[in-house]
Amino acid sequence: MEKARKKPLRRILAVVFALAIAITSAVSASAYVEGHEEWQRDGTNIILKDVVDMYWWSYQGYNMAEKGPFSISEATLVKDGVETPVYFVAIAGFENIGNGNDKNATYLSAFNLNNGYTERVKKVMLENIPQNSNVFLLGDSLGGYVAQQIAADSDIQYNYNLVQTTTIGAPELATGKKEGPVARIMDKNDLVPNFMSIDIYTRPLHKYDNAVVGDAGYGYPTPYAHAGYTNKQIWGNYDVCGQKGGNAILVVDSTTTKFYRVPYDANYSFISQESEIKSGAEDDPDNVAYTYGE
Repeated sequence: MEKARKKPLRRILAVVFALAIAITSAVSASAYVEGHEEWQRDGTNIILKDVVDMYWWSYQGYNMAEKGPFSISEATLVKDGVETPVYFVAIAGFENIGNGNDKNATYLSAFNLNNGYTERVKKVMLENIPQNSNVFLLGDSLGGYVAQQIAADSDIQYNYNLVQTTTIGAPELATGKKEGPVARIMDKNDLVPNFMSIDIYTRPLHKYDNAVVGDAGYGYPTPYAHAGYTNKQIWGNYDVCGQKGGNAILVVDSTTTKFYRVPYDANYSFISQESEIKSGAEDDPDNVAYTYGE
């Protein structure tokens, strides 16, 4: 009887989470386009210096499956004068296209359950990043859920050294299981990191674990706060590892950046392929899109 009660509750919460993420993503997508500042460049290297730069890097994944929602690049993390070579994995959020950052992943990842998006990122990493490499994870919104699931995955932990996970606008997930430093960038009035994961309700004492909280001055919980991470006055003061006044930067070799698509995966889907706007069925055989700039 108890299980029967829990199941409808989970479904209701899943619908609420999905709708909230969809609404906030729709609002933020229009807001983010304005005022995009170019990154600092040094030849083919792109230098990411703060949270705003990091957001715009992840934003490339919002491309309606033209390139794919996540990318892997070779980069150098420069922190406190120490240079560390890393594989930089950037994961974009909900785009409502049924390709990678889709409805299935939105429902499932909020409950910290296996989903096609997380499994695809994991598979691509294991196939393309050499064992024992250093890895830096970046995730925006739903991509932040996925990044935390990746950081908590035992296969990833066995094969790689996770030097940093930075998420933008994502709630605490996989509490106590993630490897390496984690910084969850969140506005105090952003609905998604404050309300949209099962961990927030089952482990309320951990709601602000790993949180780096800023205030863009909205004054109350609102979807518009999910669109505030391009505010240089606030987030320009936080480095790529989420440290206020920190000096960590990422120097990304853009010639190595490769984007990947996420086809529909029936093994992790309870929403039919026909119900998705675009399933990814027409992807190229290897489901890899373009290198940077093509």
